[in-house]
Amino acid sequence: MTWEKDFDVDVRRIRALVKFQLGASTIEFDDQVVPAELRDLVPIAHLLGIGDDGVRAEVIESMSKEFENWVKSRVLPKRLAIMNWVATKPWDAARSAFLALEEGFGSSDAVVEPDRDVAAAILEDLKRLKL
Repeated sequence: MTWEKDFDVDVRRIRALVKFQLGASTIEFDDQVVPAELRDLVPIAHLLGIGDDGVRAEVIESMSKEFENWVKSRVLPKRLAIMNWVATKPWDAARSAFLALEEGFGSSDAVVEPDRDVAAAILEDLKRLKL
């Protein structure tokens, strides 16, 4: 994948850490099962859709804030689409990777550029929490 910005250092660091911790430098799944509306996130999910909570936390901690915020700005607007899709059957590696991606980067405390989809996701969280 060609990243929008120069995140090569982050990507290399993440791949090395994931390979060390999990034995593979990317998260493998069938791209074809991913809905069209989420396909732009496939390269990010291959890199960061880490199901192991401890490894995912370590990877996030190793990322530059700029790269972390960039990922969050891509994931958060699609949070509801991700959750709706992963709730469907059959469960597979792609859904697992996207759920892990959402768990790591889909929280409404993400620092992202203002966006209508982001605002809608935050409002949905607030309604759910009755705040």
